[in-house]
Amino acid sequence: MRAAATSGVVVSAAPPRRGASLVRFRDRLTFVAILASFFVMVEPSPNEVIVSIGLLLLLATGVHLPRLATPLLWMLLGLNIGGAFSALPVIGKEKVALFVVISVFLMAYCIFFLILFSENTLRRLELMRTAWIIGAVIAAAAGIVGYFNLFGTRELFTLYASRAKGTFNDPNVFGPYLVLPLLLLMQGFITRTARRPVLATLALIIIVVGLFLSFSRAAWMHAALSAALLVYLTFITTGSTWQRARILGLVLGGGLVLATALVALAVIPDVRDMLLLRANLAQDHDLRYGGRFDNYWHALAVIFDNPNGIGPFEFGRRFGEDPHNAYLHTFVAYGWLGGMCYLALVATTLWIGWKHVWARTPYQPFFLAILSTYTVLAAVSLIIHSDHWRHYFLLVALVWALAAATRRHLDALRPPRAATRNGPVGV
Repeated sequence: MRAAATSGVVVSAAPPRRGASLVRFRDRLTFVAILASFFVMVEPSPNEVIVSIGLLLLLATGVHLPRLATPLLWMLLGLNIGGAFSALPVIGKEKVALFVVISVFLMAYCIFFLILFSENTLRRLELMRTAWIIGAVIAAAAGIVGYFNLFGTRELFTLYASRAKGTFNDPNVFGPYLVLPLLLLMQGFITRTARRPVLATLALIIIVVGLFLSFSRAAWMHAALSAALLVYLTFITTGSTWQRARILGLVLGGGLVLATALVALAVIPDVRDMLLLRANLAQDHDLRYGGRFDNYWHALAVIFDNPNGIGPFEFGRRFGEDPHNAYLHTFVAYGWLGGMCYLALVATTLWIGWKHVWARTPYQPFFLAILSTYTVLAAVSLIIHSDHWRHYFLLVALVWALAAATRRHLDALRPPRAATRNGPVGV
């Protein structure tokens, strides 16, 4: 907003109509892009098309990146430079070039959402919540329908007819995708801000059942620990004793209802058999020779012997399957440069998030849920590949954008430096 001084009076110029229209356009773009993220059964997915076109439109209409996020851009760039050099020796092999393209796209994906959430932040967070919950309900409902083979959809929405994958290609991506909307719905009940509680309850049930039927141990762990962390953070950041007592009551009541629902599901023979199989933390494919844990040691050997990495998919070709560890995988597929940049990205995202989440701002409730989700996902990435997940990079963008928004909010609250050595200015 520009200001003009006329006869000693400061007159604020009205914002141009084009500026207001641009903000509304970007609000709608935020909603549509996040809503479309639930469907990734085709390549390119609608989400990828929307984000690609949206990023070009953002660049064409002018963008502003917070200075705070500059290190994030350098780390993403270093990750992709390392990945490109590592892929060069095997670039002619199947899917390698596509892997590099997707890696570059995910960098652009992160930047796209960082740009969007760096302005009109609170409004776009509200749009994000609504869009992600709707997308999660659709994906989870598809997983439930497919698992029980309603309308003959088992092959479409499940993996091996035994694990729900919804509108994703992998149950281990489908399950974690549902975690943040699950937390946002929980938060609405905990803080008494839930709109349309009947619909919110129904959405919560659908998401929980869909996540359960994914039979992803990583997703179960991710959801349980993220929910516990959110409850804890909400408890300690709430100043009211009555509110804390209410949180404890809701947690106990909600835990009882959840346990009852899971017991009811476990009565179904197919569900019970799969639950008993997946509940075992030491699966055969984890412990056998050439399995998950064995491949961790193979990956370490490959990393130390190959500073440039060995390129995408090469580890699986040599040892039967990938190391199932995002951190080992980045060193193997992106080389030491890419691996170090990825470690730095995770560490700085956690640091900057935990540094700013304590501030009392309009964004804090969103920040608590997003940081609870990302923190546990970063830990769970020790046993899963999350380095090519779209919603992983969306969470990274949200943490950095919220940190920047929090800093702006705190700076706006500080009184201006009106005094000089000779006295107050203007006296």
